[in-house]
Amino acid sequence: MKLEEIVRLLKKMGYTVESDGSKSFEVNGEVFKAAADAIALVKDTKFILVKQEETARPLTPLERRTVAIARLLGVSGFVILTNELETVFLDVETGKRVDGIPDASNATSKQINFDEEKEKRIVAAIDSIRCSCCESSCRLTD
Repeated sequence: MKLEEIVRLLKKMGYTVESDGSKSFEVNGEVFKAAADAIALVKDTKFILVKQEETARPLTPLERRTVAIARLLGVSGFVILTNELETVFLDVETGKRVDGIPDASNATSKQINFDEEKEKRIVAAIDSIRCSCCESSCRLTD
């Protein structure tokens, strides 16, 4: 699914959708950024983080990183991670794949306990080994 399709679907499901959410942080003197392409809100609570990766980029190695980003940005429900060819849904609390997400009227926010420093290190470690050519699209495959 494309980002625009996901945003339309979330709005149809009753969510308010904000574009772009980010938070910069430092790990070992280097600055990193936890960023979302969109965040769906229910009752002013961040409930779903949407992250679009480069087209056809494998999602499995990026699942844990994306859950860490969601936690750092205060998202309490789910992650939608896509590369346009594949879309996965992840529970922010457990980090595990789920079959789908509830509509806004059935969304139940929960308090998620996590180690902020650990989540920052996860994002930093995975971002450090990513292709340095880009952030949102790979010029090597375009």
